Amino acid sequence: MSIATECTEKLRFAYRLQQEKIRSITCIMKEPDVVCSRLEDAGTGLEILVVQLQDAANRSRLVIRRTEKKFLQNRGKEPGHAPGDLHLISTARRHSLLRSFCDLHDTASSVADTLYQFATHLRYVEDLSGLSAFAMKHLLLRERMNMVLIHGDDTDAELLSRLCSGIVSLSNPWYEGRGRKRYSHLPVFRAAGELHARYYAAVQRIAVNVKNMTPGELAAERTGLERTCEQLTSAIGELRRYVERLMEADSDGRLPRKCDVLLAPGNENLRSDKCAGRT
Repeated sequence: MSIATECTEKLRFAYRLQQEKIRSITCIMKEPDVVCSRLEDAGTGLEILVVQLQDAANRSRLVIRRTEKKFLQNRGKEPGHAPGDLHLISTARRHSLLRSFCDLHDTASSVADTLYQFATHLRYVEDLSGLSAFAMKHLLLRERMNMVLIHGDDTDAELLSRLCSGIVSLSNPWYEGRGRKRYSHLPVFRAAGELHARYYAAVQRIAVNVKNMTPGELAAERTGLERTCEQLTSAIGELRRYVERLMEADSDGRLPRKCDVLLAPGNENLRSDKCAGRT
């Protein structure tokens, strides 16, 4: 066996080892999609809980106002002249009851605010995880295609067969779902989608024609694939930085606007700070 042949065999062996590692990592990369889905479910559940808590806080706020109004209307009246069962409650007990309502309202509002901050953070973590999985899938497929372009169609016959039949897809659940809902207005998001489509088209073109390509054509396809992958990775990185900036900007924990619709008309200006210092 000549030195050249021996070196070639060693290189092929090294590439086969690398290919096995890539396949193993590819199997592991199925998990982030599941994690993102679970994070989305958890975030949705938390947002529903926040709305319900805020609704409870708003309702208790109305009870406080009505109770306080009745107390003021009947201040100084004889017990027998007080309407309903208010005459059965002493003044001290009335104020104690009002303070309890205030404490309940403030606690519900505080818990809702904390849960909303957590739910918001969870959503951004989901976005970052989805972007990471989106980028990693392209990088792993690029490495597998590099093996094909270097060694020919016998290197990864299974991958080529799946690509030609359309079984393998680079479609990303996060990108097509929540990502599109939240970030489709961004030029960089749309650019990432266009690069993704171009990348996948190039991969399928190589899979179909690799047997008939000359070494020069294979090298050109590899260069084009590398360039597109780098552009796509850069776009995804820019999206990640945008999401990270949003996460920092929302760290103040603003309450969700959809809670506001739960307030009855005319009560939008009721605030928990009116309960402070009540005696």
